[in-house]
Amino acid sequence: MRIAALVKQIPAFEEMELGPDGRLRREGLDLEMNPYCRRAVSQACELAAAVGDGTVTVFTLGPPAAEDTLREAIAWAKELDVTCEGVLITDPAFAGSDTLATARALAAAIEREGGFDLVLTGRNSVDADTGQVGPELAELLGLPFATGARYLSLQGITLHVRCEHDDGFAQVEVDLPAVVSCAERLIDPCK
Repeated sequence: MRIAALVKQIPAFEEMELGPDGRLRREGLDLEMNPYCRRAVSQACELAAAVGDGTVTVFTLGPPAAEDTLREAIAWAKELDVTCEGVLITDPAFAGSDTLATARALAAAIEREGGFDLVLTGRNSVDADTGQVGPELAELLGLPFATGARYLSLQGITLHVRCEHDDGFAQVEVDLPAVVSCAERLIDPCK
């Protein structure tokens, strides 16, 4: 089983501020992995370990410093003895990209690496509180999408997902390949 996990590097929450251009300032700040993305990495590694021969590929779009986020994710996979590699998509032209541009770049990278059974994302990013990349990515890849996964169970090629909603839960079944966004309560985050 090949699993892709998408991660985003964000400024530490208490240090977030806008620069003079109206974009979130990142230079000179402590940066860390988005908390929801930590759940995606953790779940990807747990699933890969559970199937025995699963692999994880972690993707991030950002400046060269985002490599630190990939290293953190790869270290978590190594802790569980899971084969993991990282893909950094970087170019100054991506600075300030909106969610659709981000999803397009990630979709192109995922298609280039090809053959993923499951793509896990964070439900949203806490730096901009956006949650559009997951569904946009699913649409671009032509895959089904389940959002806010609070529980996952894999049986054969069918993923059983309990999805959080504002006023309750929805239990869904999705055949792989698929894209799933991870809620906060899905799994303990990787550290």
